Amino acid sequence: MSENKALLPLVVVVGPTASGKSALAVRLAERLGGEVVACDSTQLYSGFDIGTAKPTPSERRGIAHHLMDILSPQEEATAGGYRQLALSVLDGLRQRKRLPIFTAGTGLYLRVLLEGLADVPQRSEELRDRLRASVEHHPSGHLHRMLK
Repeated sequence: MSENKALLPLVVVVGPTASGKSALAVRLAERLGGEVVACDSTQLYSGFDIGTAKPTPSERRGIAHHLMDILSPQEEATAGGYRQLALSVLDGLRQRKRLPIFTAGTGLYLRVLLEGLADVPQRSEELRDRLRASVEHHPSGHLHRMLK
């Protein structure tokens, strides 16, 4: 809980794609001395402008926007990676006494930011390869019985 309190204060504007979140966030930023932080897995990518309803430079009206256009399409976005980036942005905004205004279309990245991730082991490509090989060399249902 103390980690969550460290995130406050912040503003979150939530809604579906193209519902006006960005315009509202910009107006709030202008009035409250804030900056906009995208909380969206697709807006992280450069070049994904139309399908994500990413605000244009003129729609941003000079308000700083964070966590947009920072990955190439070849890079992988993860919720955990987003959380680390967002916490770094939050720290910078706090130091500059700027109010973070998040725009979130889905709850996953927002939930991960606010609540963190479950403590689970990292993905293992070696284990995946062994399990794939097992499926190829054993009869159907073997892996399912093994995992029961």
